[in-house]
Amino acid sequence: MVFSKSYVVMVIVFSINFFDGGLCFTTFVFGDSLVDAGNNDYIFTLSKANSPPYGIDFKPSGGQPTGRFTNGRTISDIIGEYLGAKSFPPPFLAPISTQSDTIIHKGINYASGASGILDETGLLFLGRISLREQVKNFEESRNEMVKLKGENETMECTSR
Repeated sequence: MVFSKSYVVMVIVFSINFFDGGLCFTTFVFGDSLVDAGNNDYIFTLSKANSPPYGIDFKPSGGQPTGRFTNGRTISDIIGEYLGAKSFPPPFLAPISTQSDTIIHKGINYASGASGILDETGLLFLGRISLREQVKNFEESRNEMVKLKGENETMECTSR
């Protein structure tokens, strides 16, 4: 008899800071399809959520699919709104996420459907961004923040 274990990975890092005299609510999201905001739309994978009914209740997209594996908001979106976020962090692979002000003021969603703690998780679906790769992507974003705001302000933003 073969037993399989399934692990759910969801790490949401919220940070509320003051930058340039204004409140900055920054969210960094790591995980699997429970919190993927659309990264899988930008990779070759069988694990996609870019067709109806996905997104049908998501008001910011007008009910259009966003790559979220839900009919609306993900759990990280709901928690972020509850804590005071005014917008949702974009997927890391979305073109808008390369803009430095997005990283500082909104955060980034690194999650990928079919990913898991182990690098092997989700191989059946072909492409996915493993947790190890998600952390590497965060390092890239952090380096971008250091270029924009310096080490001290970056530490302030990412350490809370």
